[in-house]
Amino acid sequence: MKKTKLIGFIAVLAVIAFAALSLTGCDDDGNKKAPPGKQAGASVSIPVLISKNSNSITVNAATFPSGNPGGQTIEYGRNTVNTAPSDGWQDGTTFTGLSVNTAYYIFARSKENAGYHAGQPSAGLSVTTDSSKQAGAAVSIPVLISKNSNSITVNAATFPSGNPGGQTIEYGRNTVNTAPASWQDDTTFTGLSANTAYYIFARSKENATHSAGLPSIGQPVTTDPELDPNRVSMPTTNIPAGNVPIGTEILLTTTTVGATIYYTTDGSDPTESSSVFSSSSPIIISAINVPMTIKAIATAQGRTNSTVMTAIYTPIYTVTFNSNSGSAVSPILNVEHGSTINEPPPPTRTNHQFDGWYKNTGLTTVWDFAVDTVTSTTVLYAKWLFTVTFDSRGGTAVSPIQNIEPGSTITTPQQPTRADYEFGGWYTSTSFTTIWDFAVDTVTSSRTLYVKWINPSLTYNIGDTGPGGGKIFYRDEEGFTVQGYGNAGNPGYFASYTAHYLEVAPSSSGTAPWGAYETYISGLSTLLGTGRRNTQTIAAYFANTTETNRAAQIAAAATFGDKNDWFLPSYRELDLLSSNRSLAGITIANNRLWSSSQMNSDDAYQINFGIDSRYGVPFPPEYKGYQYLVYAIRAF
Repeated sequence: MKKTKLIGFIAVLAVIAFAALSLTGCDDDGNKKAPPGKQAGASVSIPVLISKNSNSITVNAATFPSGNPGGQTIEYGRNTVNTAPSDGWQDGTTFTGLSVNTAYYIFARSKENAGYHAGQPSAGLSVTTDSSKQAGAAVSIPVLISKNSNSITVNAATFPSGNPGGQTIEYGRNTVNTAPASWQDDTTFTGLSANTAYYIFARSKENATHSAGLPSIGQPVTTDPELDPNRVSMPTTNIPAGNVPIGTEILLTTTTVGATIYYTTDGSDPTESSSVFSSSSPIIISAINVPMTIKAIATAQGRTNSTVMTAIYTPIYTVTFNSNSGSAVSPILNVEHGSTINEPPPPTRTNHQFDGWYKNTGLTTVWDFAVDTVTSTTVLYAKWLFTVTFDSRGGTAVSPIQNIEPGSTITTPQQPTRADYEFGGWYTSTSFTTIWDFAVDTVTSSRTLYVKWINPSLTYNIGDTGPGGGKIFYRDEEGFTVQGYGNAGNPGYFASYTAHYLEVAPSSSGTAPWGAYETYISGLSTLLGTGRRNTQTIAAYFANTTETNRAAQIAAAATFGDKNDWFLPSYRELDLLSSNRSLAGITIANNRLWSSSQMNSDDAYQINFGIDSRYGVPFPPEYKGYQYLVYAIRAF
């Protein structure tokens, strides 16, 4: 009895425990259940590395390869082992503050929102941070611009071998020929001691990716003795020394009234025998004596000559890129005289292959970015190699020919095949009027050639007498669709069918107006294969009017031979007839012929067979009331 009660007591406790788990949102194992109603998060792609350095990694924005029904965003995490982190997920794609030369794994997952859980993390992208910052770029030795008893100014140093890390330049001074511990961005040092020797240094400044560069050789400069009150003021320039555009005008001035300025441009020290400066004749920065070193002194009677001013100018140029119908390429600005330039990203052009930058429009002299230097404002021209593609039009595929030099011939490609057709050559367009001669024709642009297929089962040729007693004026090897009209059982009905020929009636059906004045008949077309439908549509309109003996009515009623399926041609079909009107057996007067195509409620298309017209450059449509010739045709 006691054992039975004990078992019952244990069962009650189990029920209570189960209820407690249910109320707390836990499953049978005590794990927390997912909030009711949320769905599984969408899967995302693996991140792809964009850039990294010694302390940061940037990846691309991941995507939702299978869709994103819950409108979730994507968050990113990192770890030093290939296991998704439990916390620390972020919205940004850049991770900073990382350790040098350390392997990390970058994950992505869809972010939890009101209706969806966070998705399963992607596979980890393995990325190792760089071992250290890259070495700073080398810089030139500073050159003295001016000095006095307590200050020294040097020119802005340059990067003679390029500046791949986008660094700036900083400057330092010391009284011994050893680089200092303290550096500044400015090129002027003040608060110096009079008549004291200094060494001025330059180096590339540390940034996020590059260390500070090695200091340049020290430039020795001795400050002037204590200021002589009788000394003429040293000349100054209107534009600071350094890199300036070619053609820049330099003016020299002094604060000493009545003083005369003497100068040189070849780096020699000026004397009172040197050129006298005049504001009406400024010094022009040119490509002569590059870099141009201007030295100047100012003199005045009874006073001590000024100290020598030195200003060094290097011409800078712009290099522009003419991509010759390719994508735009940004110009390179402020290029120092005598410098090489970095090759820009290549432009793109559909169906063309980029073949380098050239110095001339004739594309005969290539620009060598490793060797050629810029000595003037420069335009470089893109050279493109061409591609010829082959449209086999339902036949076996033919590979394109690429990297074709302009003006070159090309080899004949492998001949395609097509069931039930014979190969008829390659043509420049689908009108098949101009065949491509591979031995003679040259490629002057990227283009497509089209195969012509010949249907050996066709029995009529252009110019032959057709089944209706007229002349065949158009043959289509592959056939064209004649658009059907109406519904079965209704007047004029016929189903769409494939035709290979157009035949013109052996004689005219006389002249007639087009009709339907001031009325626009819907459903008419100008295209090949629509003339018969146009004719039935027009005839159906006239059946509900009192108009008779109109062009379309006459053509529809025509009977030649034993055929009664004649119609008034569409504008395109009439143009094909016009193109072949000189064939033997086609005797059409030099007159205007109506088509079954209209332009508006007042005018319809016609062609004057007395003039060489072509489709696409039509004669002006004419008033529907004019009397023009009616020639019926048929399609079979």
